[in-house]
Amino acid sequence: MPNLAHAETEADTAAVAVLRSMEAFFAQSSPGSQSGPFGTETALLSSGLLDSLSMLQLTTHLSDAFGIEFEDEDFTMENFATAGQIADLVASKLARSG
Repeated sequence: MPNLAHAETEADTAAVAVLRSMEAFFAQSSPGSQSGPFGTETALLSSGLLDSLSMLQLTTHLSDAFGIEFEDEDFTMENFATAGQIADLVASKLARSG
């Protein structure tokens, strides 16, 4: 039987790594656009921090950084509304591949 506490820790660790990677991406691609601390609740779509072009750039960045592929069905408002939702999406892809 899998150790669920261990699995949760791995998912949390992956999500933190994704958040850090996204924070670095936005700091480089949109310096000064972040008005507060970057975290799971950081709004991306509604704040304008993420638009169609930056969404493609971010997903390419995350694909390269974590060795994952985004599918067409991943590109939903729900998955990209906040940094935490993207981190959860990437973490779930990593869990399935590992």
